[in-house]
Amino acid sequence: MLLLLLMKILNNYTMTLRFPLAIAIFSILTGIVITSCSDGEFITEDINFDDSTVQLCNNYVFYELANQNKEALIIEIDTDEDILTNTDQVQEFTINNTSNRVVYRIFNNSVSGSNYFCNSIPPIEPTVIEEWTAPSGTIQIQNTLEEDDEDGISAEEEGFDVSNPELSTDTDGDGIPDYKDIDDDGDNVLTSTEAVKVGDVYRDTDGDGTPDYLDPDDDGDGVLTRNEDANGDLAPGNDVVLINGEEVPAYLTTESAIENVINQYRPHDYSFRYTNQISLIDGFKLENQNQEIKFDVDNYLYGTYGGSWEKVDEFTPPFNP
Repeated sequence: MLLLLLMKILNNYTMTLRFPLAIAIFSILTGIVITSCSDGEFITEDINFDDSTVQLCNNYVFYELANQNKEALIIEIDTDEDILTNTDQVQEFTINNTSNRVVYRIFNNSVSGSNYFCNSIPPIEPTVIEEWTAPSGTIQIQNTLEEDDEDGISAEEEGFDVSNPELSTDTDGDGIPDYKDIDDDGDNVLTSTEAVKVGDVYRDTDGDGTPDYLDPDDDGDGVLTRNEDANGDLAPGNDVVLINGEEVPAYLTTESAIENVINQYRPHDYSFRYTNQISLIDGFKLENQNQEIKFDVDNYLYGTYGGSWEKVDEFTPPFNP
């Protein structure tokens, strides 16, 4: 189309231009068109997976879908190592288009995620109408271990030290930092039960300036909450007294100060998962069979894969009076 337009323009001016000059202009313009379409010169940055979720199949096939699931950016890594839980070092895999590949595909219809990518033999439909591969570069994976006590309070608010998790706040000194301790103050009442907000602040029953979930004596009656456990079942919350006909936990009222010394913490557990930040470094570009370039950047953040949350086996921390 562009060549036809150029020829039309030249025809309109042939009578006013000398023939050699017209030919020269025509040659220059057509040369520009041909050069712009020659191998390795066609550059466009039109892939967009910013809002896509990184998904994983067995044997380390990562994939993202975009454009109503008609486009896919796929990373394949061939290794027998457990690359998802290794937090000791940043892992790198050289793209070689055989064992380690990055592939961009456009389909004629929407792809059904795992049904397509997680089968050893992909289904016939939808079909691939374009395929581009990365000829070089490096796949980089950086893993992070996330741990959470699911008590409704953020790890940051519970004193999590990003640079050195072992230095994170441990209110009760039981060896479990607050961000993964289901009972931060060691009073055998779950943090999730005690961390009740009254307006914008956490409940502070005795008004001593320390919220209940960090206070070992919530009602300030001189008897530790842990020891207001009449039946000794490591759950003070189910030991109640009647006040005006209503049941109130004994550890939340000064009207009951019966002490039953308990030298044991309740069993604990917490959840954990590994997240994996994936980047394409050392130059990332996509080429087709004609060696035309579709995408060309120095580094590309592919995304972060978040594994499933799992729970550690229940355990009882050592008692620390």
